[in-house]
Amino acid sequence: MRPFRQLRGLAGQVARGRLDAPLAVHRGDAFGAFSESFDILRRELARSREREAQAQQPRKTLVSQLSHDIRTPLATIHATSEVMQLSDPDPRLQVIMDKAGQIDALTRDLLAANATDAEDLGVTLTAIGTPELRELIAAADAAG
Repeated sequence: MRPFRQLRGLAGQVARGRLDAPLAVHRGDAFGAFSESFDILRRELARSREREAQAQQPRKTLVSQLSHDIRTPLATIHATSEVMQLSDPDPRLQVIMDKAGQIDALTRDLLAANATDAEDLGVTLTAIGTPELRELIAAADAAG
C-alpha cells in the first residue's frame, strides 16, 4: 500500500501546481513502472509550464512597454490641460482632460489584463491631481 500512498500524495501536490516534488520510484517492485510513468508525467507537466511561461514573456513585456509609452505622453497632455485651464477655463480643455482620462483607464485595464504576474512587482498606481502634485514638488524642492 505504501507506493499507492506515495502516488496519491504526489497526485495531490501536482493538482495543487507543485511540480517540483519527485516521486520515489522503486524499480524492484511491480508498482515501479507505474510510478515511474507518473513521475515522467509530472516532469513533462513542469516542462510544459516553463515553455508556456517563456512563450508568454515577450507578449507581457511588449504590453508593459506600450502601456508605459502611451501613459507618459498622456500624463503630459493631462497636466498641460490642467495648467492651461487654471489661466483660461475653456470647456474644450475639460474635454481633453476627460478623453485623456479615458485613454489612461483603458491603458490601465490593458496592463491589468496582461499582468497576471504583476503582483510580484508590488507597484500600486495612484492618480493624483495638480494640487497634490504641487504639494509633492514643493515638499521635494530643496531650494524651498
